[in-house]
Amino acid sequence: MSMLDVEPPTAGRWVQPFADLVAPAPAGDWFRRAADLRMLVYDRIRQFMSRLALAALVVGVVAALPSTAAWAWWLLTVPAALQGGLEIYLEHGSARKAEDAGPAADARERGRGLRARLLEWRRRVYERTPLFLTGVLGAVAIIGSAFAVAFGTRADDGTGWLKVVSYAGVVLYANSGASGPLLESTAYSELADRSGRWMGRLRPAAWLILGLLAAFVVWWSDLCGFWPPGALPYAFLVCGLGYALGLRIREHDRAVAASGLVAAARRAEVMAHLGREFHDVTQIMSVGVVSLRESPRLTAAELIELEALYRDLEDLHQSSRDGFSEETSVLPDVRTVVRRICQSEAIRPVLAIDLPETNDRDFDPSRVVRTENARFAKQLIRTLTLNAVRAYVEADAPERPLRVEARLEGGDVYVAVTDALPLVPRQTWLTSGGILRNFRHEIERRGGSLRQVPLDGGGKTIEARWRNELRPLLESRSEVV
Repeated sequence: MSMLDVEPPTAGRWVQPFADLVAPAPAGDWFRRAADLRMLVYDRIRQFMSRLALAALVVGVVAALPSTAAWAWWLLTVPAALQGGLEIYLEHGSARKAEDAGPAADARERGRGLRARLLEWRRRVYERTPLFLTGVLGAVAIIGSAFAVAFGTRADDGTGWLKVVSYAGVVLYANSGASGPLLESTAYSELADRSGRWMGRLRPAAWLILGLLAAFVVWWSDLCGFWPPGALPYAFLVCGLGYALGLRIREHDRAVAASGLVAAARRAEVMAHLGREFHDVTQIMSVGVVSLRESPRLTAAELIELEALYRDLEDLHQSSRDGFSEETSVLPDVRTVVRRICQSEAIRPVLAIDLPETNDRDFDPSRVVRTENARFAKQLIRTLTLNAVRAYVEADAPERPLRVEARLEGGDVYVAVTDALPLVPRQTWLTSGGILRNFRHEIERRGGSLRQVPLDGGGKTIEARWRNELRPLLESRSEVV
């Protein structure tokens, strides 16, 4: 999937401001990545520090009121303190490892106690559901604070304004708490489960729901006689602060969308410029490779790799003439690439490659391959084919059968290259920094495996299988802080 999958607004300029009021969370890779990095780079501690500051403000104002029930103090302090303390506890573990609970951190922390289990839980639910322990505690803190201020405090005409201020702090606390799940990557990711999608459907009306619930609590507590008459209109008025949540959501979405359009235009310019420069460079490289092919010191296996390099350079030279483009590949179809590699040694490969690909978000993973998975599969096919042909030449094998398969199997991408050669030696298969080891690690990161299977009649099959799905950001991103 293209990371810059951002579309300009389709509504007219007079309609767009009103369309924003009901627009769902934009579903796209750019939005989920922007939300993920915003939380990682800019808002790593900002949100829980803001909530703790607001909770302290509410507690301080309530302390100035003439009467506060004992149970209200518990609701005002315990849930907020538990949520904030847990978030600080988890953030300390993430920062100490310089990772946000990714697979490497999980491996190091495994078996080290409560924090390791909580980080593992957070990693599993990240991008999939807004339901995590800190979020549940936050919901309890918001509801508890609202009821504590509305029903657990009493004020007279002279101190009614303090109760209004404390309730305004509760509404702002609710804004801060609700903005977390509504603006994190789960809201934009197609990996979201039913609870995440349900949250996405409520997202446009979240500010209205918050304001109405706050007003309902004020109305109910007034019926019970907990508000002085002079303060009641202002109490209803501060419920409108919930609209700030809607403003924040829409401003965030518009800013991220605009940055995506700018990035897409800039990338197109850079790719066009890079392509033209690359066109000039490949001209010189092709001439050098042609001269190198005449060297008598090259082995037959090295000539095979050199010929493949020359063909690739020719393709790159032609395709980069007008600049690079994300929509078109700089190399030919993978079938053509395989035939070219085999051509110089008169090998006629049997090809069974069926990898229809798409960039669409709504697709059947058992029928169509994600573009990112298809590209990775083609890289793997080229490498395995080149290795097999080179091994045939080095072994001077008289018979050189080769079969290349690539297809979808039950929602998995399956790639296999079969030859008549013995198994790859263990030291080569496991060589640190070796290309096969690198491919195997990348496939394992994608939830799959790379293995070699001996055949009964001699020979082997090197086969790879991995999930045809979007990779979670915690598994695919590079640590940036």
